[in-house]
Amino acid sequence: IFLEAGSGAKKCIDKEVIKNLKRILKVPLIVGGGIVDKEKAKKVKSGKPDFMVVGNFLESNSKKEEIKDIVDIIHE
Repeated sequence: IFLEAGSGAKKCIDKEVIKNLKRILKVPLIVGGGIVDKEKAKKVKSGKPDFMVVGNFLESNSKKEEIKDIVDIIHE
């Protein structure tokens, strides 16, 4: 299931929503939308989704260090 806040969203999906869905779903949960910086990536990751989508962040960011930080958070 792909749970998305919307491309370019100002807010990401709340971690409690992710946690609650993970408890009842029997399929992988993909979360995206609004993940535009390290803090929001950490927030979404704390909900423990199976996958995270950070497309707009990658498209709009050419700073290699910031991209590496987001990738590191996703793969923690």
